[in-house]
Amino acid sequence: TRVAGAGDVAEGRGHRRRIDRRRRQGLVERVQCGHGLPVHPHGVGLPVGLPLGSGGGKHLSCERQGRLGLDVRRRREGLFDAFEGCADGLHRAVELLGAYHLLRDREGPDLNYARIRVAGPVIVADTPEQAAERVNAAADMNVDFIKIRVDDNLGATEKMTPEVYQAVIDTAHERGLKLTAHMYYLDDAKALMNAGADFLAHSVRDVDVDQELIDLLTASGVCYSPTLMREVSTYVYESRPEWFDEPFFRREVDPAVIAALEDPARQEGIRNSRSAQIYKAQLPTAMRNVKALHDAGIRIAMGTDTGPAARFQGYFEHGEMDLMVESGMTPMQTIVASTRDAAECLGLEGVGTLEAGNFADFVVYTANPAEDIGNSRTIESVWIAGNQVPEV
Repeated sequence: TRVAGAGDVAEGRGHRRRIDRRRRQGLVERVQCGHGLPVHPHGVGLPVGLPLGSGGGKHLSCERQGRLGLDVRRRREGLFDAFEGCADGLHRAVELLGAYHLLRDREGPDLNYARIRVAGPVIVADTPEQAAERVNAAADMNVDFIKIRVDDNLGATEKMTPEVYQAVIDTAHERGLKLTAHMYYLDDAKALMNAGADFLAHSVRDVDVDQELIDLLTASGVCYSPTLMREVSTYVYESRPEWFDEPFFRREVDPAVIAALEDPARQEGIRNSRSAQIYKAQLPTAMRNVKALHDAGIRIAMGTDTGPAARFQGYFEHGEMDLMVESGMTPMQTIVASTRDAAECLGLEGVGTLEAGNFADFVVYTANPAEDIGNSRTIESVWIAGNQVPEV
């Protein structure tokens, strides 16, 4: 894969540099895409803002390691619809719920759909012994991560006990697997850090984060994935979202889904839902916490919790980046969180940055997302492993 012409490259490392035609060709020549394959300019380094020679005003973004769709749960005929996510620029999906190792194992030089990494079934157990048994069963399935939930769903369910999640974490580490933890409360986030969790998924939403959590995250290097659009999805359909009229959204969605979400009885039910209104009220807390943690030097990994009904895979990643910027991160900081940092946080090699030896995953835009994050919707084409994704 070669890129001709001179222009600005936002590399995915938080800065931009000018490169001439010769240097640019050398930069991308060995970049192929995929995991365990050479790098590709779309999900690996991220050249955002790279005018493509004769393309006239085009911008290349080595995106989305990139755009890491944490917690993708969508199924179509039992399989992940990898092309749909790619159409919206999603290059890699780290799925923290189901097991899609069959798709993962199909990767090769001709890859032209999103790479999949999986956590298998969320570990649920009543005793430490049962927890260890279930972690070992998941590890035997050749999963990439182990996931647990430490959350009582606003008091509606029992929360996993510290003794049980400690056994999950210890067993995962014995099997060489990282532990990702779904959490909600600040106290649980700190307890999980003390227990050895490797990744915090979803925001602290009950209160503002404190210095103790910041110190724990700093000392461990553990990353934080806010999934702000998860909160939005719980209440936004109490009325008609503005994005229902957005052409970028409508080009992929089934009109029957929109019609169902516009049903007045459904909207009324959400307006009267205790949980939906609590999550709505706590979104500002989650957004303040993104800003506070980022300002403290904690690495943020963009994620969405997409996949369940009405959490639109692909589109929600763009909404997530919008909210990260609204929370106080710059567009470039948000892009880095969606590419390089997302990849590094989960220990994924060969993706996240555009550089020699990495996979060449990239998105071509008609406007620069580094200047306005809304420009992430101006996708002209999507490439994975140097292969153009069809029908984008």
